[in-house]
Amino acid sequence: MLFRSIQWMLTDNLEFNASMARLDAQISKDATLFPRSQYPFTVLKGTTLPVSPDFKANLALQYNVPVQWFGADPYLRIDYSYTGESYSSIGSEAVIADNAPSRQDNYMLVDLGMGLDAEGWSAQFYIDNLLDERAEQFFNNRWGSRRLSINAPRSAGVSFRKNFRSEEH
Repeated sequence: MLFRSIQWMLTDNLEFNASMARLDAQISKDATLFPRSQYPFTVLKGTTLPVSPDFKANLALQYNVPVQWFGADPYLRIDYSYTGESYSSIGSEAVIADNAPSRQDNYMLVDLGMGLDAEGWSAQFYIDNLLDERAEQFFNNRWGSRRLSINAPRSAGVSFRKNFRSEEH
């Protein structure tokens, strides 16, 4: 596995964050799964692990507005994430044999946020999944039917947080 991360203040008010990971998630030795079942099968060394994308990346850009509003520091933020393709399973592990693993396509997500940060509270308006991407996150081929789980659709909302912790210890 290779992981890299960077945080960089481009200006006094503009912050850039990036991270990436390259995975090589594989079975380290031959193994027989479900050996006592009606459908045991062998997984060979080097088989890719399920739901393990080969590459993931995230980019974020945040502009911190240089004036205060309502005693808080305002900001604008955009996040981009990329998830590479993966496979739904190791092999025909379903109770019904001959269910080959499904390839789950790569996908990208974009989120937007604008908010206020103050001592003791914060508020944010956000739009998650701005482009309304329908990402294939998991194909389930078990039990004789094929079901697909996807990510959440575009959503917008407001969050408010208040810190009730005392500063005195």
